[in-house]
Amino acid sequence: MNKLFNQTKYYSLFPYLDESINYVNSLKITIDDILTSPFFEKVRLNGEKKIIDVINNKFKKEIYDNEDDILIELLSYPYIKILLSCTSNLKLIRKYIYFESLSSVNFIKKSSYFTMEKLINFSKNLHLNIKKKNDNLLSIYFYDYIKYSISFKDVSWKLINQNIEKGYVIIDIKNYYRFLQEVIFHKIEKSFTFKIPDHLKVICIQQTKNINNCYNYLNNNEEDISIYKNISIIDIKKFPNCISNAILQISNGINISHSMRFALVTFLYSIGMKKEDIFKIFFSSPDFNIDQVKYQINHIIDRNYKCPSCSTMRTYGNCNNICQMNSLNSTPIIVYYNKVKNK
Repeated sequence: MNKLFNQTKYYSLFPYLDESINYVNSLKITIDDILTSPFFEKVRLNGEKKIIDVINNKFKKEIYDNEDDILIELLSYPYIKILLSCTSNLKLIRKYIYFESLSSVNFIKKSSYFTMEKLINFSKNLHLNIKKKNDNLLSIYFYDYIKYSISFKDVSWKLINQNIEKGYVIIDIKNYYRFLQEVIFHKIEKSFTFKIPDHLKVICIQQTKNINNCYNYLNNNEEDISIYKNISIIDIKKFPNCISNAILQISNGINISHSMRFALVTFLYSIGMKKEDIFKIFFSSPDFNIDQVKYQINHIIDRNYKCPSCSTMRTYGNCNNICQMNSLNSTPIIVYYNKVKNK
């Protein structure tokens, strides 16, 4: 590590790494100290601010040079985890994890510090079996590749479409960044399985209430399925399984693939849903960005794109075949209208 990027700064930027957690433990600072001691008031304020930034889709990694600020940033991480766990808001937790993993990868991509060798060392700290093939390609052990790419719906990520050499999947650096984000997401998500002691919930009760109030205020009725009730043509109970599943995933704070987003927008608009109602459905996405979502919806609708066929949905991994529509001309729209007609 050089002076511009010392060890503690590294820990503060990637607080979820095992070595970062071990460093915090070595400081002999207890959770009760962080929650109650006046010496850690700045840590608490910083942690609460970061959560509010997540709710407002403004979260970003702060990079400090001052040692006091670096320590505040580092200690904010366990405090954030305590507060989020106290809220019991799984959507907000996933949204925070998404921003934390995304900002980590964005920093790595832009930082001159992260040479290929340092990127590999960072990846190994996440327990990945990985090695360098050349300046633009990496080799990932096939088990690790399958473990973390399984959530990617795009057909290009399927193992059958990869170049495999001696049990290692060859991946270019651009795709690896996306893969790495998923690895970090899983790493952080797994760390949220701990149970919060009752006495900590009592200590955090006011902060938890403030966070929940802020979240509920900004998401008031935006995730409520009642947005459909005044649209006569919409019968949500008759939606094809692929569409219902996509909406359920979004409402649970899970990102869906770009191909599924495209299918969802074209489907909903084709059966008569208004732009503003389609827009509301995406509010729960961890990566929700108001301007970007509006642009994407307008882009799809203004160009009069059609809903993909069922065969295309299967190709991109967005169909689970429950509808059993094997006709080449079948689409989710036909499935929907057949259900409505039968009703």
